[in-house]
Amino acid sequence: MAIRGIICGAGSTGTHLHYGALIAAGADIVAFVDINEEMAKKASKQYGLNSYYTSIEEALQNEKNIDFVDICTSSATHLSIAKVSLEHGCNVLVEKPVTETIEEIEELRKLKERYSKVVCAVHNHKFYPSVREVRNMIKSGEIGDIISINKEMSFNWEDPGMMEEDHWAQGIPGGRLFEANPHNLYIIYSLIGKFELVDIFPRKVSSHWVHAKVDEFQAIFKTDKTTINLKMSMHSTKESYGKYGPNFFVVVGTKKSVLFDYANVVELNDFSGSIKRNIKVKNKFTSEEKYPIIKDKNGDECNIGVDSGHKWIIDKFIGNLEGRYTEEAVSFGEAFFVQAMNSKMGNLVEAKLARQ
Repeated sequence: MAIRGIICGAGSTGTHLHYGALIAAGADIVAFVDINEEMAKKASKQYGLNSYYTSIEEALQNEKNIDFVDICTSSATHLSIAKVSLEHGCNVLVEKPVTETIEEIEELRKLKERYSKVVCAVHNHKFYPSVREVRNMIKSGEIGDIISINKEMSFNWEDPGMMEEDHWAQGIPGGRLFEANPHNLYIIYSLIGKFELVDIFPRKVSSHWVHAKVDEFQAIFKTDKTTINLKMSMHSTKESYGKYGPNFFVVVGTKKSVLFDYANVVELNDFSGSIKRNIKVKNKFTSEEKYPIIKDKNGDECNIGVDSGHKWIIDKFIGNLEGRYTEEAVSFGEAFFVQAMNSKMGNLVEAKLARQ
């Protein structure tokens, strides 16, 4: 019998990014839930589902033998939905940021321990082939000890979807950039483990987003051996970098240094040249691996989340519930560290803004 699930949140994340990836992984989605009844109804109809609901409580009272709930709502609602899901014996897949506060992630940890269920954060970018390759290079000792990690992540300011005034993420500690920041944190964590925040420097640079708290920050972290610099901003343009802004890491090791994005790994031997590792890609986000065509219950083809990376993490999540994989896709220890660090950074930004 297929693993049965409910998707909470009928926006583009739950529909376009998650639904097809879940079907490709072998799951059976029985309903959409959204407080906006029209959205829930539309999403369920779009994919040929018979049921839709306006609350997770109503859904779990009516639907039987549900194995997991996929939470794709605003982060302010994540804890309450996860709590109800766990109380009903369901595993939980939850988008980042997993919660809004450190106190909430602490409570979620206690709930996970009480009910002994999987609570999996959607750390999708760590499963791109290039990120996995660098992780393997570090694990094998090929790079040596990590001296420094530098990350640049700049969004295209011409993309209104990133900084619109009414986006729910404007209200989280630090503002909109801290909705995307977990991607940086969990990839760094996957490379070197835990690290410590030294300081963060928030700035308001551009006049394009007058309502945003900040539109740039630089953060410094450290471990005993590694210094980490992270910069995020909203200052890229299509003219300067194309549709997507720069989003890359530079890892400097005692044996080798590499630059990588979500599709390529480049070894930096010296300033006169570079060697590209043999990672086959079609474009910035998609590998040449062959994927099946997945159709919904209406017979229409679904996006299975290759471009966004959801395909790989959701396959590992469902595969773990099925017993295909022995390890959870994302450990709760990783999810806890990342969310606590993201909240700590956002809170420090808020404190610095208050002193200005």
